[in-house]
Amino acid sequence: MLRPCGIWSESYILDRINLKIMKQTIMKQTKNLYLSFTALCIMGCINSVAHAALTIAGNGKSTFSIVIPARAPQSVTQAAHELQNDIAKSTGAALPIIKDTANTSAPYISLGSTGQAKKANITDKDIAPDGFRIVTEGGNVYIIGLDTTVKPPRTRDDRLNSVFTPDPGAEGPQYTPQGGYSNGTANGVYSFLEKQLGVRWLMPGELGLVIPTKSTFRIPEINHTESPVFSMRDMSFIMDGKDTKDIIYDWTLHQKLGNSYGMHRRNMNHSWEDTVSKSLYATHPEWFALIDGKRVSPNGTAYKIETTNQQLIKHVANEAIAALKGDPQLRIFSISPNDGFQGWSQSPESKALYDEKAPLVGGLPSVTPLILKYYRDVANIVESEYPQGKLAGFLYSSYRYPPTSGDVDLPRNFIPILADDQNYFYGLYGENSQKNFEHIISTWHKGVHGDWFVYDEPNILYWYNESGVITPPATGILNFYFSRLTKYGIDGMTTSGSFVWAQTALKNYLLAKLLWNPQLDANEVMLDWLTHAYGPQAAPFMDKFYKKVDGWFSETWRHNYITASDMEAIYGGDHYPQLEQLFLQAKAQPMTEAQKRRFDLVEMNMVVLEWRLKKAGYLPQGYISKLQSDTAQIDRYFFDGGDTRRSEDGSFAMMPELWGSGMAKSRLMKVVLNGTPENTVEGDVQSLRLNEGFVQIYAAQSGKISLTVDSLNAGSAITAYSLFPGDNGKSVRRGICDAGDTITFEAKGGQLYLFNIGAYGQYQAKAKYTVTIPDAELTTGAIRGERLYLNGKSGAKTYIYASGEKMQTTQGSKGVTASN
Repeated sequence: MLRPCGIWSESYILDRINLKIMKQTIMKQTKNLYLSFTALCIMGCINSVAHAALTIAGNGKSTFSIVIPARAPQSVTQAAHELQNDIAKSTGAALPIIKDTANTSAPYISLGSTGQAKKANITDKDIAPDGFRIVTEGGNVYIIGLDTTVKPPRTRDDRLNSVFTPDPGAEGPQYTPQGGYSNGTANGVYSFLEKQLGVRWLMPGELGLVIPTKSTFRIPEINHTESPVFSMRDMSFIMDGKDTKDIIYDWTLHQKLGNSYGMHRRNMNHSWEDTVSKSLYATHPEWFALIDGKRVSPNGTAYKIETTNQQLIKHVANEAIAALKGDPQLRIFSISPNDGFQGWSQSPESKALYDEKAPLVGGLPSVTPLILKYYRDVANIVESEYPQGKLAGFLYSSYRYPPTSGDVDLPRNFIPILADDQNYFYGLYGENSQKNFEHIISTWHKGVHGDWFVYDEPNILYWYNESGVITPPATGILNFYFSRLTKYGIDGMTTSGSFVWAQTALKNYLLAKLLWNPQLDANEVMLDWLTHAYGPQAAPFMDKFYKKVDGWFSETWRHNYITASDMEAIYGGDHYPQLEQLFLQAKAQPMTEAQKRRFDLVEMNMVVLEWRLKKAGYLPQGYISKLQSDTAQIDRYFFDGGDTRRSEDGSFAMMPELWGSGMAKSRLMKVVLNGTPENTVEGDVQSLRLNEGFVQIYAAQSGKISLTVDSLNAGSAITAYSLFPGDNGKSVRRGICDAGDTITFEAKGGQLYLFNIGAYGQYQAKAKYTVTIPDAELTTGAIRGERLYLNGKSGAKTYIYASGEKMQTTQGSKGVTASN
């Protein structure tokens, strides 16, 4: 049956022409009639398409305006400005933004529930939250979806806690029916810009923005409705672990991330610390885990409780009911165990519910039957006493495996969150791990009666640890993983991206795209990203580049971090030269200035990787890299005046690391030189091991102080020094260093400074080093109260002190030498 001509696209017409020609051979008797009919229909449709196509802008001008509701939600207003700016950058045409209450003349692009859309009978009815409809009608364009009026949370913490800010100036529903937020119209605008104008947001900021230049911006007839598969599409840890930058938040909007379901930290977290607080141990020790015959006093945030105690079950149910009644917006209450796979109760009642036949978790039995019974017991009480209440809980760690006997039926008022942590951090490399995941998700699926979600981190390293290396997008993992989420009816996902954008922008982009549409082919999305990021001629080389790394990872990957052995196995030997050859072939291809700047980000990581491998002796003997560099250049990649270097527009840190691990654990006190320690009361004497492992430098006079790095060995780890005043841990100077470097700083008289060298970017790496401070005097010391008393040769300019046994110091003719 032929489609009505008015909705055919030109590509569809060509396909139909080919199909008709093929059919000529088997329809000889009706050939003339058939061809006449086809020709007439095709000509009519071509005329219809030509008539239906709209020219939005041409020759730097446009007759269109952008119309928004007079009281538009923030998401619609922001999307309108994005539409206006991107069309202007592409075509030079300036489209005004006007309110729907103004005297509006066609043509226009209507965004949201405008009066013009209502008059045309175009509404958001039957469009799912976060979904949208784009329609061309009467020479106008309508983009519409459900738009909630609360201002969505901008920071990671606010997102996880679902902190919404009401907007009294906007018109429309505050929340979705499920208690989340919806940016339907804005999602439609961003899709329109991508598919019709060719815009891409490859990474945050101007560097990631791709807008093709067009002399004419023409669109075909459109009648398209689209909704996301997942109601929750959340990515955490994509800006220095905090996501506080507006520019990062804007990137998430452009990728159509969101949470229309309203799942957040308060209802999908490890909850026992709040629900069964430590203070209850004083009155109810029987509510806490029995370990080695004793009820253990809870400590930290990973303690466990006695889930077979029915009084405790009643307490948890009451806490859930009270919270749900007290905050109707909460809707769902988490009853998940605290984190960690250890410390489960060893009471006879609990041990009877251990699953000895299931695979071990961290060498310990699975406790799934124990936690499943707990979930059911609490849910039964809540269902009886507060039927509208919903609960949530993880299927995770020691209780990730479905029970080996009995049913997997989950309560009907319970929303499970599958967190198969064995597959975090590239864990789905390998056929066995994929089979195991398939078993877990397919089995639990049988027991789910409604919505369920996942938390996972399929293709990142452990949050940091990705600077100065090349990590794979892992398209094979993503294609397998997301196809299983859709197959088994997962309703939403929260995942961790990476904040090392200079090296991982492609991975973040892939995750975001698949969160919106999990049926996409990750390989095609990757090639599209590479083509826009570096140009069509460089893209094939970079595609091979990433697939090389992907293959090497899949052969050796066994854990969450990069270790020294990983550095050698993945990048060492002839692997790095192969990678560099592909990289240089890509670099030789023609690129725009913006593409070159994006390519420079990867080159920066390649240069650091070569530096790391060369230091560790992992490169082939005699190999000379065309990307080799010195320590000073490596330092410029990481730091800008001691601070982490950022992109030109400040949108992300170029080479972030967990530099805080190089900080002293305690703030230092005032220094008294050659004075008598004061008497102190009992308990006032601080440990002599305070700030052990730091070279402590006391400047008796103002002036320059130099430290020479005599030796330094940390294998393939990144080596950096930290130097900061002892009374101000925030004023830190950092820099990359290597053996033979001299570090000089301007010291203030009467100030104590702390110095050390750390190893970064590699699991359990340690820096072994020796430094010499010329013209310095070695001192002994004692700590009393808030003072450090130093005893040294009078008249010296600089004094060196090291507490504990981790630093060895010696006095020489040229100064003090310290080593760890």
